[in-house]
Amino acid sequence: MRARITSLFLIAAGMIASLGLLSAGSAQSALAASPATLPITSYYQMAVDAAHGHIFISQGSSDENGILVTDLTGQVVTTITGQDGVVGIALSPDGSTLYAALSTGDAVTAINTATLTQTASYALPAGDSPFNVAVQSGKIWVSYDTGTLFAAGVGYFDPSASSPALQTPAVMGGWYAAPQIAADPTDTGVLVAIGSGTGATGLASYDTAADPVSTIAGSPGSPPVCGDEQDLAVAPGGSQFAVACHDPAAVDNVYSTASLSVLRSLGSSTYPAFPVAIAYDGAGDIAAGTTTYVPSPDLYIYPPGATTTVNAYTLYTLGGPGGILAPRGLAWLPDGSQVFGVLNRTTSYALAVIANPTVPQSDPTTTGVFCSPGSVAIGQATSCTVFVTDTASSPTPPTGVVTVASDTSGGSFSSSSCTLGPDATIGQSSCAFSYTPGQAGSGTQTITGNYGGDGSHAASSGQAALTVTLRVTTTALTCKQAKPVLEKCTATVTDTSPGSATAPTGTVSFSSSGRGVFSAAHCTVSGSGTSASCTVDYHRPAGVPFKAQTITASYSGDSTHQGSTGSTKLT
Repeated sequence: MRARITSLFLIAAGMIASLGLLSAGSAQSALAASPATLPITSYYQMAVDAAHGHIFISQGSSDENGILVTDLTGQVVTTITGQDGVVGIALSPDGSTLYAALSTGDAVTAINTATLTQTASYALPAGDSPFNVAVQSGKIWVSYDTGTLFAAGVGYFDPSASSPALQTPAVMGGWYAAPQIAADPTDTGVLVAIGSGTGATGLASYDTAADPVSTIAGSPGSPPVCGDEQDLAVAPGGSQFAVACHDPAAVDNVYSTASLSVLRSLGSSTYPAFPVAIAYDGAGDIAAGTTTYVPSPDLYIYPPGATTTVNAYTLYTLGGPGGILAPRGLAWLPDGSQVFGVLNRTTSYALAVIANPTVPQSDPTTTGVFCSPGSVAIGQATSCTVFVTDTASSPTPPTGVVTVASDTSGGSFSSSSCTLGPDATIGQSSCAFSYTPGQAGSGTQTITGNYGGDGSHAASSGQAALTVTLRVTTTALTCKQAKPVLEKCTATVTDTSPGSATAPTGTVSFSSSGRGVFSAAHCTVSGSGTSASCTVDYHRPAGVPFKAQTITASYSGDSTHQGSTGSTKLT
């Protein structure tokens, strides 16, 4: 599958090439909407409740404002109060309950996702501070600190017990500090824990469906996975998990739950981009995000089992409406129809919503229309060429049809459309047509080429401004003496412009340098083909010679033809 890049903002080609997460054949296009500003000043994690159309956002251990609830566009619904210092949050597999770890309250709370009210609180032993939560095998799992290094652990509450108390399986203790934990969203019993933060040790997978809990692989004392682990996600089915490492030259790896061995690498980042977020949808698609301080892709979408992106997006832009992707800042709708990204704007946060991220995006295109000559007379054809260019970093020639139109009526095209064919420029195709204006209109006509797109290229349009003039004429005047005091003068007006010449219409007016009198001040021309003429008589007063008098005929023009003047000297 050919990977494509989609961007909220213009992506510099040099920046694109610098990111190893990108694969060949990428494209660019635009996201549907700008990020929505969130009324928070800190952030830790989010959970998406598809059934009720809500996003829950925790704000970290320093927060005293509770859990922010928005709709799926980022518009605020409410804030669930009484949740001070909330860090990790997790939805139950059936979506009915949100669990929250209150780091300053030494408890895990349960919140009804339909009523958005707290329904229970589970206290940890005094001095134990909860960090992350997960729900698996009917139990609420929580990682916690005890205040002593290498004495942190992972335990659980059984909400079905008459008096739920924290249970601490021996195999899940002995962590340097409270690890991040994540569980299989399909509730197979798999739970993964990893040392969190800079240089923290430990990586282990557990079978929570076993009684007692058993270790699948690893331990709290395992070597660090990376220099600064930032996010963890378990794939549906529980056979694998992915880790985001905020580390120079780090790699987003997918690991086997059974052996903790690397199954595949999603890609690498180069300074100044660092992986910080990872998430699975219900089908196993992965969203992998990085922080970056230059306008370049920072969100990548991988199909199940793939190492090549199907799409990549730029959420950050210097001085623009985006922001830096926050650690743990990605979440999906389970059906894969939307990805949500929390963006850090230094003094505020925002929510980016990306629709249809698993559907390959069409390469963006530009369409240009060029006509030569660029100035023509009515009835004179101009030859036009349409160029459609793929503007992605690895372009391919667009295919399909371009329809053409003019903003002025009366003109005619050689065809209403033309079919593109590749030309000498990489990623560019072209086709040609001719246009003949039928009227001058305002004097400038806009010729538009509309490219409808194809299976891998987006639609675009372009325009050319064509100058249209009235047709040029010449006026010839001949006078022949009919009587001693009478001259018959005939004015012939001829269309001399290239293209489809027509017989001029309208009137010719006459003037004389002498004192003679015309039988009419003007006459109406008539004719066919390219010329039209009319005749008047010119009488001289008695005793006044004709010789040396100049007679002038002035054609006034019509809706198609320019005016012109001709003269003759009587002999």
